[in-house]
Amino acid sequence: CALFRRGFARICEAMLSLEVQCEQAVLGKVYAVLGRRRAKVLDEGLRDGTSQFYIKSHLPMSDSFCIAPDLREAASGHVAFHCAFSHWEQSEEDPFQEATLTAEELEELGDQPLPPNNARRLIDAIRKRKGLATDEKVVKDATKQRTVTRMK
Repeated sequence: CALFRRGFARICEAMLSLEVQCEQAVLGKVYAVLGRRRAKVLDEGLRDGTSQFYIKSHLPMSDSFCIAPDLREAASGHVAFHCAFSHWEQSEEDPFQEATLTAEELEELGDQPLPPNNARRLIDAIRKRKGLATDEKVVKDATKQRTVTRMK
């Protein structure tokens, strides 16, 4: 199994085209929601003849779930948006980066976990949703386990 993980594995992620229209007063809050969801802003500006700003961006489909209530909550309902499939984009991150590390790099890391990786997070979320095994630890420190006693 480890031999198949050698090399540079990449995953393709579905991207959505998202166009958001909002007032200037809530523009910062809309950008905050888009930033939390890894959106890549392509174009922004002011609609001619109106006080509405528009933001055109690409948003990963895995981060698009429940974006409607988040945008409406952040902008107090003063936002309009349109979302449609755009393209497939290859991830720049290696989801199995531990297989490509050299012995020296592994020694440097020691017992520390690898830095967070969006590609690996996406694969683990899919495996968890399908009921497959992941590398996640269920219990971190068994010595810190508490028992609840009943008060009489």
